[in-house]
Amino acid sequence: MNVAWYIWLWSDGSALQLQQPIVSTTRCDRPIEAVTAVTGGFEVRAFLFQSDQDNCGGGGVVPISYVAGVRDGWPVRVRPTYGPLATCDPQSLIVPLRPGGVVQLRVDTDDRAPIVEPAQKYDSLLVSELAVSPYLPEEQRGDWVLARAARGKELICGYVRMDQIL
Repeated sequence: MNVAWYIWLWSDGSALQLQQPIVSTTRCDRPIEAVTAVTGGFEVRAFLFQSDQDNCGGGGVVPISYVAGVRDGWPVRVRPTYGPLATCDPQSLIVPLRPGGVVQLRVDTDDRAPIVEPAQKYDSLLVSELAVSPYLPEEQRGDWVLARAARGKELICGYVRMDQIL
């Protein structure tokens, strides 16, 4: 069963639902453990599905917890680190890329989405195998990819335009 939790904002005398949910499940996920109002947002507790450690019926084995909030009208993670709601799963983001120039990480796949941090050069970016597969037709690759940007030992999660990294 698919379940999604959304944030609603009060704007000009009416309720406005943000376009992206702060957490959602699909048929392969466990039910969401909890969504709780906390200072600065909503604490989300759920489980991440790991295809090599679980099957679809198991529903996820890796516990995740974060606080979701709103920045400039966009849902974002505010704790433990600021970034997109998507989880930068170290099990799936494993292909290292070394972009030649600066890269701009954003919280969503839109140039209007808030930036994660100022554009800069990273040591490397880790993306999924599918994102850079030579077998995937170019028209199916998409304009954006979720990446873990490495700067020294620090890893920063965000969406990046494909034309900045390939």
